[in-house]
Amino acid sequence: MAKLFLGIIIVLNSSIIHAQIYQWIDEHGNAQFSDEPPKQGTFKTLDISTTPRSSSTPSLNNDDIKLRKQKQIQVFEQERLEKNQKQRELAQKQQELHNECLRATDYLDTIQTAKVYDLNNKGERIYKSEQQRVDEIKRVERAIKLYCSTN
Repeated sequence: MAKLFLGIIIVLNSSIIHAQIYQWIDEHGNAQFSDEPPKQGTFKTLDISTTPRSSSTPSLNNDDIKLRKQKQIQVFEQERLEKNQKQRELAQKQQELHNECLRATDYLDTIQTAKVYDLNNKGERIYKSEQQRVDEIKRVERAIKLYCSTN
């Protein structure tokens, strides 16, 4: 019985395409299969499709292939646009940090050599004490470390 199943499996999975398959029972009672009929005895011709089996993936026609390619192109284009947008945002952020660095550096130069003041509601200058000026210098130095360290 095992030989019968083995024979059927071999015939069905054969990659060689034959026009006819013959089956007969040998002298031991076993089913035999071949592409040539036996030299003697009775046999039967099996009607087996000789077209290759398709894979588990159904075949696609040209329209399906074109749609699939268009979708892939759209996905790639979307990814490219997103990547470019991220690069522009990063460049803009770096430019803003650079500008803040320049402003902080200029301000530090100013407060190290001049008196520091605020304006009141009337627009009058209210000068800060020396300790307040030192604290302002320290604050600006911290800002410079923050803004200028990435440049």
